[in-house]
Amino acid sequence: GQVRADFKEQGLDENDLAKIFERIEAVKKSDRNAEKKIDDIVFSQKHTLMLLEIEIARAVLYGTDLSGIAFSFYKTASPLPGDGAEVSAVEVTTVVLKKLRDKLRNTDWIGVLSNKLFIAVLSMTTPKEAHLASHRLLKSLNADPIHISGQPVPVKGDLVSEFLLAG
Repeated sequence: GQVRADFKEQGLDENDLAKIFERIEAVKKSDRNAEKKIDDIVFSQKHTLMLLEIEIARAVLYGTDLSGIAFSFYKTASPLPGDGAEVSAVEVTTVVLKKLRDKLRNTDWIGVLSNKLFIAVLSMTTPKEAHLASHRLLKSLNADPIHISGQPVPVKGDLVSEFLLAG
């Protein structure tokens, strides 16, 4: 799809196999780079479940509070204003998660629960403190559009739930 569109747009020969393979590799590499950026910010679903188990066991063992905030978000507009270029979901997700990650403490972390559902795990945090943190995170997310390639992309965040994991 994307490779064929690039070839038509650039007026290149669709039968040039060397160029086709070169372009496919470039697209794959850029996709891997985008995924790697997300991996630097948020834990995969498998790692999230593993770490949650460890965090809960630690909180129970030491009798400390452990809270979680489940949230989701979606972009409210697809094309960038101006040139109408499509913004990928991976780009939006990466920028939003980085923005949220920057609002958390160093001891807190974000993990993937499902395709569009994320969890922020807050160690040694009471439910009341988690409630305040969740509102701070949502306000941060909903206050201003995020910027991708210098263009604003409106994103809406929703709090799914705040909960006490252990304590």
